[in-house]
Amino acid sequence: MSTHAATSERPVPPGAPASLPEGARESRCAPEADGSRHDFDVSIGLLCYRDRQFIDDLLASILRSSRRYRYEYLLSDNGSTDGTREMVRDKYPFVTILENGTNLGVAGGRNRLFWNSRAKYTMILDSDTLVHDGAIDTLIDTAEAKERAAIVAPKLVYRDGSLQLSCRPFPRLHHILIEGTKYRRYFEWTGVPARVDMRHVSHDQLMPIDCVYGAAMLVRNRAARAIGGFDEGYFYQYEDYDLCFRARRAGFENWYQPAAVVTHFYEREERGVFHPRLKTHLKSIWRFQARNMWRLWRAPVVNRRDLDGDKVPANARQLS
Repeated sequence: MSTHAATSERPVPPGAPASLPEGARESRCAPEADGSRHDFDVSIGLLCYRDRQFIDDLLASILRSSRRYRYEYLLSDNGSTDGTREMVRDKYPFVTILENGTNLGVAGGRNRLFWNSRAKYTMILDSDTLVHDGAIDTLIDTAEAKERAAIVAPKLVYRDGSLQLSCRPFPRLHHILIEGTKYRRYFEWTGVPARVDMRHVSHDQLMPIDCVYGAAMLVRNRAARAIGGFDEGYFYQYEDYDLCFRARRAGFENWYQPAAVVTHFYEREERGVFHPRLKTHLKSIWRFQARNMWRLWRAPVVNRRDLDGDKVPANARQLS
């Protein structure tokens, strides 16, 4: 499987130096506790699967944003057939393309970003997002100030600018049975939907959180590797909550930073009891609840090694 590797001659992102105020110097993240340094401060980690236009718009939004830190750009491609890779090579030649060759799912595709990052942090971004000015630097500032932070998440807004309630407590089974279905309206009187959405909390203040949507999150690479990255036992859904849960269990912190804003084009789905993704949804629910909330069994974090070999943490079990 080929990888579009970065080289020292790779073009610099257009306009990056010009985004700095005259006379200013680029910031540098502090070294790790053991004194180790990194080639970059943050890897912009994009995951895509036939998302050509979304990826084009997202990269353009990042390049328009002001930048104080050293960025590298990674694209994990889950086997796109719509010309996404060709477009990126033509318009954004400084992006390293990780060609997965097949759809590894959300967890598998995102893990390739962690294992190949040469930075202190990885900024995970779904393809259907747009970065507002200064958002990534603000998240890095926050992570640098919070030494135990594994994840720092921005405020997510819908395309009309309204708030997307992206923070959550760790979900209990009765939360899941209500959340995301068209029947949630009948349970408003219980207060459960409001607690699940955290509507009772101001989303205009920096605060510690349990878990957050994975559409946009800054992750400390040292923490990600310590806990084994995303668990590829999840193909889709709950892989983000699971990462947040294991980070907290390992003694790290998760934070919400509303001063950083990202537009997320996802629209809330009010599904019925039966929907096209029901089987995947139920498998993810069972894995999260049985392992993390109920502690019925100690299922290990699983990863595949055929693409990244020794880069994958030794404490992760190989996915067969």
